[in-house]
Amino acid sequence: MDYGRFFSQVALRREPSAVSTLRDKAADKKTPIIWLGGGLPNPSLFPIQDATVTLKNGEKLIIGKELMVKVLQYSSSKGFPPLVQQLQQLTEDLHQPPRMCETGVVVTMGSINALSMAGNMLLNPGDPIIVQEPLFSGIISALLPYGPKLIPAATDDEGIVPSLLRETLARCGDCPAKVMYVNPTANNPTGVSMSEARLREIYDIACEYNIIILEDDPYYFINFVEDLPTSFLKLDTEGRVLRFDSFSKTVSAGIRLGYVTGPQPLIDIMTVDIMSSVGHASTLAQVVVSELLNKWGHQEYLNHVYSLREEYRKKRDVMQKAAEKHLAGLCEWKLPSGGMFFWIKVLGLEDTQRLINEAATRVGVVAMPGCYFVVRREEPCPYIRVTYSVASPEEVDRNCTSECPRPLKATWITKPRGSASHVDQQVMWISKPCGSASHVDQQATWISKPRRSRCHVDLDATWGVADVLWIYYPRGLPSQMLQATCCGLLPTSRRHPRCCPTSWRHNVCLTSPRDVF
Repeated sequence: MDYGRFFSQVALRREPSAVSTLRDKAADKKTPIIWLGGGLPNPSLFPIQDATVTLKNGEKLIIGKELMVKVLQYSSSKGFPPLVQQLQQLTEDLHQPPRMCETGVVVTMGSINALSMAGNMLLNPGDPIIVQEPLFSGIISALLPYGPKLIPAATDDEGIVPSLLRETLARCGDCPAKVMYVNPTANNPTGVSMSEARLREIYDIACEYNIIILEDDPYYFINFVEDLPTSFLKLDTEGRVLRFDSFSKTVSAGIRLGYVTGPQPLIDIMTVDIMSSVGHASTLAQVVVSELLNKWGHQEYLNHVYSLREEYRKKRDVMQKAAEKHLAGLCEWKLPSGGMFFWIKVLGLEDTQRLINEAATRVGVVAMPGCYFVVRREEPCPYIRVTYSVASPEEVDRNCTSECPRPLKATWITKPRGSASHVDQQVMWISKPCGSASHVDQQATWISKPRRSRCHVDLDATWGVADVLWIYYPRGLPSQMLQATCCGLLPTSRRHPRCCPTSWRHNVCLTSPRDVF
């Protein structure tokens, strides 16, 4: 396969570092050498001599003086050689790549670092790249500096839709896409995993249109549907898959260690990028992982990740129960097939940025508005992403009660002027849509209020101090925040400011918007 057409102008201008190339050659030699090349610091002068890492089960990884010399010295840009060999073997065991003899591995500082290098290698300004949407916000941030045109690929409950992908590629016209980003297992943020049949369809389309697939699979082991899912790498008979793996979810996020597997010509260019930038990933991090794999062996490592998977499955189920308890009727979501996230649609709400950035933050809840996970971030998005990975069951329960507006039982006591009827149903108030007088959603038929309507509402509910409900009055009247308390009844003569003579009863305080924004 000719990879020349895929390389960016930056990649074509790259040249290997002469000193790093010497170091890589020296690292590959089995016999002792006399080094008179680049300026290696004298290892006898390093202040650190050895280290011991204690595992959770009490076992220890011992990095003795001889190994510590290698840890503290410059290393190969491809990665610590023993670790590279272990990763090659692990890849062969897990994925059985059809072209393994033509496949290389390079160790990186996490998968985002690797994906950024891939963008640098494959994308010129203005080049189209197909991206699965929604997608992790960090991927968008990693690719945007190279100036590509991000083209979203529509998805369903099994990932990218093949028929719609064909339509998207056909619309590229004279500037065809040459790269496609895919997160096939437990997609971040949706939790959707692609079936093997869907993977095969997508791969066949990539072959037809001569596309390189960037297979980003950090949640490969945190998959609740299958034992170990099929990968694009396993199907790659043509040498068009670059696979990105990470130890962030299985060993440590802070260790910042990942690796890329793919066709040797592409791995070589990425290695040159590493040579001319960071030199290599942290050798200390690489040695810790290498020694861990030495102690465990591949099967014990798999047993470890299987135990992680079960723990995350339990946490997912806790979040599911809390969502069913508190968000049913207010939101929609699919049970994630893996990963760490729920992708939740807030019904009746056009965009969730204010809900998350203001209301949720005010009660101590941190979540992500959905707009950060789509290509057109400026457009409204009714979704939020929440994670269940670290919160306790009690915190998850409190999170679900705080994150969305709560329903209440409301009755129109005074009919809106000009309206012939009133509402007496379970309703949820949602912020006023642009250009409309007001809006009620959920289990109620909307009866519009005239622009200058004057009415009051009798609330039939008791609310905790932290629960808030946003009410947006008709155009021309001031927006208010209703905060229910448990402080007893307020006088019915309590009126909200100036131009609206509405009175509120039953455990209600009125707060000016200036007090909360």
